[in-house]
Amino acid sequence: MRVRQRDRREPATVSARIETVWQRLQANDLRAATSEVRVVLEQAPASVAARTAQGYVALANRLPDVALRAFDGSLAGRPGYAPALAGRGYALLAQQKEADALAAFRDARRTFADELGIEPSRGLRRLEAAILRQDAELDPAGDAPPERRILAACLDGGALEGLASIASGLAARPPKELLLVRVVAAADEVRDASSTLERFEGARTAAFASRSPAAHVARLAAEQEAELVLVDAPEGAGLDVLAPLLADAPCDVAVVAGGAAPPQPGSVLVPFGGADHDWSAVELGAWLAGAWDAPLRLAGVVREDADASRLLASASIATQRALGVTADPLLVEPGVDGLLEAAGRSAAVVFGLSERWSREGVGPTRSAVVERSRVPVLLVRRGLRPGGLAPAAGRTRFTWTVGG
Repeated sequence: MRVRQRDRREPATVSARIETVWQRLQANDLRAATSEVRVVLEQAPASVAARTAQGYVALANRLPDVALRAFDGSLAGRPGYAPALAGRGYALLAQQKEADALAAFRDARRTFADELGIEPSRGLRRLEAAILRQDAELDPAGDAPPERRILAACLDGGALEGLASIASGLAARPPKELLLVRVVAAADEVRDASSTLERFEGARTAAFASRSPAAHVARLAAEQEAELVLVDAPEGAGLDVLAPLLADAPCDVAVVAGGAAPPQPGSVLVPFGGADHDWSAVELGAWLAGAWDAPLRLAGVVREDADASRLLASASIATQRALGVTADPLLVEPGVDGLLEAAGRSAAVVFGLSERWSREGVGPTRSAVVERSRVPVLLVRRGLRPGGLAPAAGRTRFTWTVGG
């Protein structure tokens, strides 16, 4: 499987500046955060507007005057700006303009419903209801972190059961909101797709038609402030169709390949080489193993010129320190057969994508495991937002270290 290199319009500095916004807010340096938001708004194309809007919402809670000026000058009417509408409501509420804030929240609700057919988050709905009740203790900002949610997007109906099973397990422990969506090719398929989602209790569900499903899922992930996107790999299509999602989604993305049936809980295997995406794979693998009450195993390839056991030991120590999860090291022989043998004793395999995925695709080893494995294989691309096991109050990307 290969991925065609995509002509990305996003300036190289935009993602770094978005990360800087979170760092400035974490350090309570509000003026510097404001400056960074303004730069991002000037540089970012419409495809990044929703990601920028998340930083705007945080800014609205702290500096409502500045946030309102930024909205009116840069965000109003841009694609993917529904979260910024909600942020505008927070800013207005902080100024005790409850009627205007209620109108902004209702605009956000209509935008979510009209463009994507879904309702806003529970937190936004609760705040809207509180305004209508005229609660005396309304606190739009406070220090409470945003709700944490998982977005599971099914592009192939045959993969729905397996995808929903994995997503439900991750959403249960630690508890998170689950948004389950079904994306179809034509408008006349939406009704049937919606009916297939009705049996998934406890999740917010939606179905919509799109000719660019990956781009729309990326936008939905940004608008819903997801911390993880799970998406199935359409059979026979490779990753080309998912390139916009992998390139633009601000959070971690896990492509679920193979194993359409719901997996039976069991040990989770993470092939590990120490690259950035590998660390995100370890985090997701630990999350899944914890949800299943199952062992986490880190696999390293035996090489003559490197001590894989030392790298695995460092990763295991980092996993214990950061996540409280013990990972069992496993050395395998070079080649696909060693990994497949280990995968055969596991309930799921979690791979980090190559740093060169946009040019080289999945790579021959991962492709072979996907094609020959009898269990689900998750291919993880690291995002900018905090991972699913990051501390709830963390505003910057959860980072790892294998040093002292």
